[in-house]
Amino acid sequence: MTQEHTAHTDHRRSYYAVLSCLLVLTALTVYSASVDLSYVFKSMNIVVAMVIASIKATLVGLYFMHLKYDRRLNKLVFASSFLFLAIFILITASDVFFRPPGQMIMPQSNVSENH
Repeated sequence: MTQEHTAHTDHRRSYYAVLSCLLVLTALTVYSASVDLSYVFKSMNIVVAMVIASIKATLVGLYFMHLKYDRRLNKLVFASSFLFLAIFILITASDVFFRPPGQMIMPQSNVSENH
C-alpha cells in the first residue's frame, strides 16, 4: 500500500467518526428540546442548544471544510468568527435574559388599525 492510499483510508475513517458524532449530537439536540431545563435558569434550553450547535459547527469546520489540516491563519479566522459570534450572543442574551419580568418590549406597528 502506498502512503497516499493509507492517508485516504484514514480520512474516510475520521469522516465516519465525525458523522457518528454529528448523529449522536443531533439526537441529543432532539432529546434536549423535549426536556424542560428551566429549573436551572430560565433559558437553559437555549444555552444547551447553542452549545451543541457550536460543537457540531466546529466538527463540520474542522473535518469537512478541512480546517484541521489547513494553515494557521485560516484556523485563526475561523476561531475569531466564533469569538465574535459568542460576544454578540452574550451581549444580546444579557439584555434579554436578565430583564425584570414584565419589562419585555414589544415592537410597535406603524400601521394603524383604522385605515
